[in-house]
Amino acid sequence: MAAHIAGALNRVVQGIRGPWMAFAHSCPDDLRFWHHQTAQFSAWYRTVAFDLPGFGHSPDALAGMTIPDVAAACWEGIDALTDEKLILQGNSYGGEVVLRMVEQRPERVLALVISSCGYTPGREFAHGWVKQYGERDIAVRREQLTGHFSPALRETPMARHYVDMICETSRGNAASIVNTYRALGEPVPESVYATIRVPTLVIQSDGGRNPAGGIRLSQKIPGAELAMIAGAGHHSNLEQPWEFNRLVFDFLARHGLHNRVGIRRESTRLPVKYAS
Repeated sequence: MAAHIAGALNRVVQGIRGPWMAFAHSCPDDLRFWHHQTAQFSAWYRTVAFDLPGFGHSPDALAGMTIPDVAAACWEGIDALTDEKLILQGNSYGGEVVLRMVEQRPERVLALVISSCGYTPGREFAHGWVKQYGERDIAVRREQLTGHFSPALRETPMARHYVDMICETSRGNAASIVNTYRALGEPVPESVYATIRVPTLVIQSDGGRNPAGGIRLSQKIPGAELAMIAGAGHHSNLEQPWEFNRLVFDFLARHGLHNRVGIRRESTRLPVKYAS
């Protein structure tokens, strides 16, 4: 059992065939963060999305937890499903988790997709959120989630619905979030970036929290590809899932990990008749 986590992680599996693809969400979200991706990718892949420690239905993140602990917990969940190689996707906090997953078991990884995650050696963002949650408790979560959307979308019904859903139904608590940000407060060792040898796509958005950091991250990882989504915020996969998914599909196709053979693209629905 991974250290400093109060039990096994909750996970949701979709798809019945194809390579495995695992998803790690941002903070303070849960695995539903990826619903646009798992719904589509599971037509070609077997997807597993995790609630990271202290979020959704997973057990608490305990004092002393590290990002490598979280990565090990994800590997434990994957090992219970398969011993095959897989594709990893992570956003923000989840991006750092999948980086450490590659570090721990490079031989198990086919490709890596990291979104809204940057090269930030100072870690000021993490120290700031530790202070905010320490002083204002869980009420900070709604403000943080809202701020992850671009200004144009923050007051739309879609964004409000997502924020309400997470705040009302996720079991996240301030103590777990503080422990998560304390873990994120520890810089990623430089050696982690340099040793990545799998195909890597870094997705950033020009309206995110740190687009410049995303560019620097892509430069740190040997051979990494960079894609920018215009007009989106920190949660680009929720704001523009059509563009986010296209970028991932195209990346995987370039590396021989995706084709659309065998999937009908045309709608097979019959016309809808409405009662007069």
